[in-house]
Amino acid sequence: GMNLIKRTFDITARIEQGQIPFCFQVVQNDKDVYVLRIRITDGDKEIDYTQVSSATITFALANGTVVQSAPGRLSVSSAGITYQMGTSEIAYPGKVTASIQLFGEDGERLTTARFQFEVVADLITPGAVQSESRFPILQQLLADVEQLKQDIVDLQIPDGSIMDVKLSDAAGQIKQRFASHVADYASHVADYASAHGGTYHKNILHNWDFRNPVNQRGQNEYTGPGHAVDRWRIHGNATATINNGYLSVKTNAVAYIYFRQFIENLKAYYGKTLTFSVETADGQIYTKTVTFPTSGTVDTSRILIGDWSINLYATEADVSNNVFEFRFWCNIKADAIINLRRVKLELGTVSTLANDPPADFGEQLMLCKRFFRLWTTEAAR
Repeated sequence: GMNLIKRTFDITARIEQGQIPFCFQVVQNDKDVYVLRIRITDGDKEIDYTQVSSATITFALANGTVVQSAPGRLSVSSAGITYQMGTSEIAYPGKVTASIQLFGEDGERLTTARFQFEVVADLITPGAVQSESRFPILQQLLADVEQLKQDIVDLQIPDGSIMDVKLSDAAGQIKQRFASHVADYASHVADYASAHGGTYHKNILHNWDFRNPVNQRGQNEYTGPGHAVDRWRIHGNATATINNGYLSVKTNAVAYIYFRQFIENLKAYYGKTLTFSVETADGQIYTKTVTFPTSGTVDTSRILIGDWSINLYATEADVSNNVFEFRFWCNIKADAIINLRRVKLELGTVSTLANDPPADFGEQLMLCKRFFRLWTTEAAR
């Protein structure tokens, strides 16, 4: 076939933070044609790429999705970093903010300044194809439907006569082909669901929707250490405040401040793949997929949001009690704030938070009442 011309964009990213440069425009759904050639400067001179053993690029899309670069399409050489974009990075129209993480041989990490580009809506296919694995699936579905249409056309009585040989087994053939197409269709639908990561995964956390949280103690603000809204606990000198549509947690003093929830049955999660997601008040969704350890203490890799870090954690004492924590923590500075709209912990490799309906308040209230019941009279107590 014909080789398409690739477009190469030259980008210079600065390690020191400053205004984010706007670099280029691309068209949604264009496939494997955009190459980024990135040089990185520190002050007024280029960095030494021999010190970089690997790199990743993180793309934050306009709809809140975060896409990591595919290792097979990224290379580091003495001339800089080259990356061939796939379809995931340009799946959604609007501004994309990208940042580059550099890793040294000892695992040290440096995040450079960011750069931005814009994705223009694809006029050819209004329905956005949002990941590379779905693209061929949808093409195959289209081909199957076209074949089915052709089979139905072939059933019509051909020229000649009713005795024409072509007609004699047409009914049998169409039945067989139709069954085969239906089987293919079912298989593609299964692949499609797998590419989406399925439609819904249960949220393992309780009282996860801070737009309307269960708050049996009735306070608008909680300062730790102690309990906050139901099922959430503050460790250290921090304050959790219920706002209109979100909950904010602020550190009041520098120490290890945790805002956490304990989850039962730790041992049932050994070796499982889990994804946790945090939606902040500005609508951004941050996600991380982790493999749970198979024994002992737990300290998984983290999402960083501003000065806050989010991960799963369990001490030896937690392990003996068969629980682990979903925790937000900060030890960087006082007055560090994180604004939380929704959080989710689920089995599997993808976040399904974006499509979840609001939490069912009655259901969440019953879950919370198992841990804390508010009796309003002395007699009831």
